[in-house]
Amino acid sequence: MSTQANTGIPFSYSHSQSPIRLLELPPALLSLVTSPSPPIIKIKAAPTPANTTGPRGSENHAVLCTPTQTFSLRHVHCSNSILLVQPSEPPPSNTEECEQQAFSLTSVGLKAVATAGSWLELIPVTPDCANILQGRIPVYHGWTEDAPALPATEEPTSRARLLDSMPVSDAEFSTAWDALLAFETNDGVACRPSTSVILKTITEINTSATAESFSLSSSSGFTVSAVLGMLDDAEIPAGLVSVVIGSMCDRVDESMEDEAWRLNTGV
Repeated sequence: MSTQANTGIPFSYSHSQSPIRLLELPPALLSLVTSPSPPIIKIKAAPTPANTTGPRGSENHAVLCTPTQTFSLRHVHCSNSILLVQPSEPPPSNTEECEQQAFSLTSVGLKAVATAGSWLELIPVTPDCANILQGRIPVYHGWTEDAPALPATEEPTSRARLLDSMPVSDAEFSTAWDALLAFETNDGVACRPSTSVILKTITEINTSATAESFSLSSSSGFTVSAVLGMLDDAEIPAGLVSVVIGSMCDRVDESMEDEAWRLNTGV
């Protein structure tokens, strides 16, 4: 009597289970990480939400950041265990057992090497970057001796350190940084200018440009380095000059100069 080959697959559990953590990726993020040039993905610590109550309120929270977007990580439990398997050789069997089997098993089996009872879910969030950043950087009050530049109680930090420590993407951070006219002093300290400092910087630029017959509204534009050259006698931080120029001028796209600007006259 002829018999048909059994297509059953031997299955076994590994004695030592490997710890794993599963991460569910949205389709857009999956396409991003599997693209020919995948970007750097960061996982950052995030503060516990203010409305979190109960025993979960003391847990650590984290976010996943792509270059342009932030996702909150949520721990999701599943009712059925998820097994991670890999191919394995089936255990050897003696000839007598093989003769007693009506069907033969395949030569390659599966072995469960890890078990997961939960996974991490990604939820898109829109953090209030400007509000977070505003509370993290001090106000710059001026460059003269009668006006201390930064409060003595503030611990100085750089833009790079702020970016690494804030639970937001690089693009979201840059947008908030630009909106606050934040800059780094000549010593590399991140800060944001007060309104009086912004007005004083504009006055210094206009006064120096007038004295040097330097046009800020020429069709060819001007560079920040040229303005800094006019302000050589003043101790205005170069970063402050750059952000003030960026706030009141438009970039000249047709200029051959690198980062050329033209005064926005509203015309």
